[in-house]
Amino acid sequence: MISSGGGHLNELYKIIDILDGYQIFLITEKTKINTSKNLRKVMYLPKGGRENIFLFSLKFILNIILSFYRMCRYKPDCVISTGAHTAVPSIILARLLRVKTVYIESYARVREPSLTGRLVYAYVDIFYVQWPEMILHYPKARYIGALY
Repeated sequence: MISSGGGHLNELYKIIDILDGYQIFLITEKTKINTSKNLRKVMYLPKGGRENIFLFSLKFILNIILSFYRMCRYKPDCVISTGAHTAVPSIILARLLRVKTVYIESYARVREPSLTGRLVYAYVDIFYVQWPEMILHYPKARYIGALY
């Protein structure tokens, strides 16, 4: 499972809570919120803010390298993500390595698609939306209702 910090991670935790019995590895940015869950394995990516495009680009490249290493080392059966930018390399790499991919568009996206959603839509096996209006933007998506 992979997610940026903040609200994206909170949404991912809702999924983690119902996947009892599965071996879950979480890849996220290091924040105070993700240290509160008792998970077997948490791996961190550099936090990527977009305020400095040069630093963002360097961190994004590092995320690609780390994601590739982790995909090859842990060989996941499935990659599930709620976004945002930190998830893009892992989703694309997973797809290239023929790993099943699932993306859940953010609950905050009621009418307009996210940049991450637009980037990964073509690469994921299953794409879920939490609002019925979003099916207009993602015709192959499945509406699942709110995770909250």
